Amino acid sequence: KYPKLTGFVARRLLSDGGAGNQNSPKQQSASEQNKTLQRVAAGFKVQNVGERGVVYHPAFRNRTAVQTHPLNRETPCVLYRAVDVPTNAKTELKISVSHHPHGDWQLRVLADKEVLKQQIVRSSAVDEEWLEVTVDLSRFAGQKIELSIENRANDWKNEWAYWHAIQIVSD
Repeated sequence: KYPKLTGFVARRLLSDGGAGNQNSPKQQSASEQNKTLQRVAAGFKVQNVGERGVVYHPAFRNRTAVQTHPLNRETPCVLYRAVDVPTNAKTELKISVSHHPHGDWQLRVLADKEVLKQQIVRSSAVDEEWLEVTVDLSRFAGQKIELSIENRANDWKNEWAYWHAIQIVSD
């Protein structure tokens, strides 16, 4: 009836305690949070991180991942950076992201506060447990933009985001 359950249980037993483990969470400085984020999102910084801070997982759903959580129901966790979009190239933001096994959350991508993409990240939206998102930034060619990626609350039930890779690619 639940074909993925066996795999989930095995991964949790072999992991560092699994997603959302609340055993003795430690406080992190902004510098520590940003350093952890660099493992998956070079050049990005993080703000408004909620529960547990920014956590590195050497194995989450068979990939390395960094976990974030919104600060509260109204304030999303935001990954951000300034981007100089090249003039003579196709430029895309590529994101590989997942969700807590018992929750979902809203992904929003913004350029200079304009929403370019929004999507709920949940099991029904994710093929093979990871969602691959591509956002075309080419229309901003020749401009410097403030790019923001939000881990926003959806229904406030296990709103953890798991980021495997965030890259800006120009061809």
